[in-house]
Amino acid sequence: MKAIFDLVFAIGAQIRGIGNDSNITTSYFLRARAAAFKGMLMSQTLDTVRVFTLLAFYTLGACNRNAASMFLGIAAKAAVILNLNGTGNDDKLSEEEVCARFTR
Repeated sequence: MKAIFDLVFAIGAQIRGIGNDSNITTSYFLRARAAAFKGMLMSQTLDTVRVFTLLAFYTLGACNRNAASMFLGIAAKAAVILNLNGTGNDDKLSEEEVCARFTR
């Protein structure tokens, strides 16, 4: 997912903090956030969890705790929907079901 790369670049530029990096981070972040919300309600995937976790890290770096907690909450809920919380029933799942969860 392109949003993941955008967020990685945004976080990297945010950490570097040289010159016009704030403009770069903002543009990457806004593009990634728009992509993340575009299809998130219809289907959750492992990429949904990754993107919203990265959004939370970016907003923590920007000292925006409220937004970070919202993004982290969305990531956690998507992980629960995908049953990534490790209930211990993984031994009963077929290999096809395990692969399907990570490729949806």
